Amino acid sequence: MKFATFLVRPAGETREAFHAWLAAEYLPRIAAAPELRGAVVRLARDLAPAEYPVHAPQRTESAFPVFEALVETWFSTTEEFRRASRTLDTGLLERGAGFISLRVTPWLEKDPRIAEAGPSGARPAMTWVSPVTFLPGLAPAEARRHWDEHVPIALRVHRGLTKYERNWVDEVMARSPDVPAFDAYADFAVARMEDFRENFFPAPEDIREIGADIADFLDRRGIVYLTDAAPLRV
Repeated sequence: MKFATFLVRPAGETREAFHAWLAAEYLPRIAAAPELRGAVVRLARDLAPAEYPVHAPQRTESAFPVFEALVETWFSTTEEFRRASRTLDTGLLERGAGFISLRVTPWLEKDPRIAEAGPSGARPAMTWVSPVTFLPGLAPAEARRHWDEHVPIALRVHRGLTKYERNWVDEVMARSPDVPAFDAYADFAVARMEDFRENFFPAPEDIREIGADIADFLDRRGIVYLTDAAPLRV
């Protein structure tokens, strides 16, 4: 089973300090969980203005908090995840950090990064995730149908991607009071920043096509840009 934990740094703490704490204290405790089957950690980064797509939609404020890290883990059962995460959640709350942990079902829509796999493989230049909620009143089956129909459009338009994965939230395992729940998140990757800049929206009309399609099923969205070189990879 796959689990995803999104983390928010405490108020007043810098990103660098929070990432250092994660590497020194939080992540080693995850790695030590005896039932852990695998883990990938991604840390938030900022983009320079020159790194954004040449043809980019107008940026809007995120509907979610500023997530500083995404920790994806694999356990055989939900109870194994709960045992591993219970004391970690307490430590996050005591530190004043926000979090949400989810059990998810991943749907891989573009080939995994086979050439980049393994500890010596080249990692992507950037990954990013987009948490989303579906339109109010839209039944889960309808939301999934709309999202399924969106996939071929996204793959055709976002031709610079090396990876496109959708993650459907099956269960909210735990969260701090200040972090709202969401329904799913999309996971993207590019091998080079040039692919993001030039080939995420290759033409202005691509923005209109994508925007019109997702308006049929998405309500709230956010984007988190992440480094893929992580201090923990099991």
